[in-house]
Amino acid sequence: MAIDLEEQKKESSSRGNNTILIILVILLILSFGLYFLISFYFLPQKEAQIIEVSEEISNMNKSAVGSNMAKLNEAKKQINDFKVIFENIPRTSNFFVNFDRFLKPNINYSNLKIDSSSRKVTVSGSAQSNHYLMQQISAWENEEFLENYELSNININENEEVTFNVVLTFKQSLFK
Repeated sequence: MAIDLEEQKKESSSRGNNTILIILVILLILSFGLYFLISFYFLPQKEAQIIEVSEEISNMNKSAVGSNMAKLNEAKKQINDFKVIFENIPRTSNFFVNFDRFLKPNINYSNLKIDSSSRKVTVSGSAQSNHYLMQQISAWENEEFLENYELSNININENEEVTFNVVLTFKQSLFK
């Protein structure tokens, strides 16, 4: 009897080992099958999709760059046309070339009226303080093209902002 028990234990333990071995072999086969399924079926599909999307993006970028280049070329053409016109425009007078040279930046000018027959320019101005107007007067006194200036309607408000009118009489050479 003792021999029968030992044989039964050996048989049951070998059956358990065989079962575990069979399960491991089945798992190994399933793992290889899953690996080959992913490697040879799903992976090539996804790579093909990635390549297709990359090509679509590349084509979209090329068309966007092409349309932007067309717009830039049109703008360049217009700028070059304006440059040609501007460079070839005849100068009727040296007035505007020299006029803004002696105007101070802290004064705002408006209502420019030019009378070339009397060589007078009438303009209204405003400044944030009397100090800026004094600087402008100093610039007028030192200007070689200016014969005379006449300030009128000088007003200073409560914020010390100054408004004025001025008539500038220029030398004839400025209008040539």
